[in-house]
Amino acid sequence: MKFVRTGIILCTERYVECVEFYGTIFKLDKLFERSERGFQLTCFDFFGTYLMIEMGGVAKSTPKDIYENPTKLRFNVENLEEAQQSLLRHQINCKIEHYEWGDVINIVDPDGNRIGIRQDKSFSSQMDTF
Repeated sequence: MKFVRTGIILCTERYVECVEFYGTIFKLDKLFERSERGFQLTCFDFFGTYLMIEMGGVAKSTPKDIYENPTKLRFNVENLEEAQQSLLRHQINCKIEHYEWGDVINIVDPDGNRIGIRQDKSFSSQMDTF
């Protein structure tokens, strides 16, 4: 197999809210949108891959646990404190959590899908700690 591109498809119940969330909070560039027979999807550039938001998922008002959604989107940032201030400006309650392996902010999208934001301190050297 020769891969041309990789991506993540996130099926959502609160489609409109999730599209707005990923576009506004993370400032992802929209590649395209499709709407056909009541089904909608939006595809964002996801830093070299793509994140496709589609209808058809199940929302939860609290964070989904690992049994409901075993995946977690990770955004590595240059400055975690700046990321926290940006989230707070968007009224997203968050705190920086400190662990032996590093610091992270854990939040959820409008459907309750888990998201981790971590300061990138040389990604390749950090991979040894996971």
